[in-house]
Amino acid sequence: MRLILVRPNWVHRWLIGPPIGLGYIVAAMKKAGHECIIYDAWLNNDTPMQAANGMPTYEFIMHPYWAIKQTPIDIVGIQMFSESVNWTKEFIALMRGICPTTKFIVGGPYVTAVGDKARIEVGADVGISGECDTDFIKHLNSKQWIKMPYIDVNEIAIPDWDSMNLPAYWPYMNPASTPTRGKRIGIIQRTRGCNYHCTFCAAGAIMGHKVRFRDDDNVIEEIEYLKQRWDVNEIWFQDDNVIANYKRGIQLFERLEPLGIHIRLPYGIRWENVDVGMVQAMKRAGVYCTGIGIESGNPRVLARIKKNINQDKLKEAIRILAEYDINTIGFFIFGLPTETREEMKDTVKFALSTKLHHGQFGTFIPYPGSEDYNAGQRPKIVEQNELIKIQRNATLRFYLRPRIIWHYIAHFRWSQLKALWGHPWVKRWRGK
Repeated sequence: MRLILVRPNWVHRWLIGPPIGLGYIVAAMKKAGHECIIYDAWLNNDTPMQAANGMPTYEFIMHPYWAIKQTPIDIVGIQMFSESVNWTKEFIALMRGICPTTKFIVGGPYVTAVGDKARIEVGADVGISGECDTDFIKHLNSKQWIKMPYIDVNEIAIPDWDSMNLPAYWPYMNPASTPTRGKRIGIIQRTRGCNYHCTFCAAGAIMGHKVRFRDDDNVIEEIEYLKQRWDVNEIWFQDDNVIANYKRGIQLFERLEPLGIHIRLPYGIRWENVDVGMVQAMKRAGVYCTGIGIESGNPRVLARIKKNINQDKLKEAIRILAEYDINTIGFFIFGLPTETREEMKDTVKFALSTKLHHGQFGTFIPYPGSEDYNAGQRPKIVEQNELIKIQRNATLRFYLRPRIIWHYIAHFRWSQLKALWGHPWVKRWRGK
């Protein structure tokens, strides 16, 4: 079989990382004896038309022999997200005119969250939910819907990094809030699954509510490969909570310490396992930046979204991270279901009362698969336009403080200005 895996284009050009989910599939397909490559329309900034016209549909670029044979691609697999539904639908329609015998398969978070509705919505031949890191082709036959089981993460081959051309992504991996300390960045996924049940989040529904850990040897082997292949000097862990288990967290950081690399935890950690021992281990390993999902500063709202936060202990965890000079981002959401204006003020007050270095204030989006999404539409207490104003005012109040301004001056890099100017929130406020 000859496959092309496609990552659709998104609206913004901010923080484009390599599609390691597709890299896992490429590794599995090659192991099973199939030919497989990745086409990243997001990296290329392609419209559906540009992607359809630019794809190597009758040959793989690195295999000119196929051009002589004029052998069409057997399967085009598309990784679907809720933000890319329309792009995917248009792309498949265009591709059918170019490759009438090709089978179009959709998978990814959106498909897993909403089920076969996703396949029907975009006009694909087959929809696959779950984890596709094994040879899913043997399950195809004449099926239109396939549900793959959760996998032992230690039995999965490391992603096929050569299929992703890692250096092509480095220019897009410069966060506006905290500049990278390394220039050659690799991404690692250590865990899958989330054992929490936050109502606004779909992670558990998509990846399961049991956290599955890769062995440390497995993780170190992949990092060593990235260092050897591309001389990476910074690693980002693409985990919802890399320290979900305290003992395993300490052991991982002890193994990372001799590698001498910078480490970033961009999706954050939970506060429960943050203490002096954990933070010291993080610091020795090279961790310089992390985040904590706080969402709200109001106890009623926190209880309603099942966030399970002890605010005093959370503040203490943030204080310890600050004491060891680990840049810490607080993630907040305005407009959560049933949340009032007064309760949003509590969120701002809480953010200002902590030792956070950065505050990321978002507005509520009901992601497919989450409890709030499945509950359907609720009347809005605060309209979106007002939420954006609240978000903007909260951001200004947070950052226009002497402590935060001095922190930015002390850590300033020119690359931050470029990243900040292109940030989607800033562009929206600029009217772009």
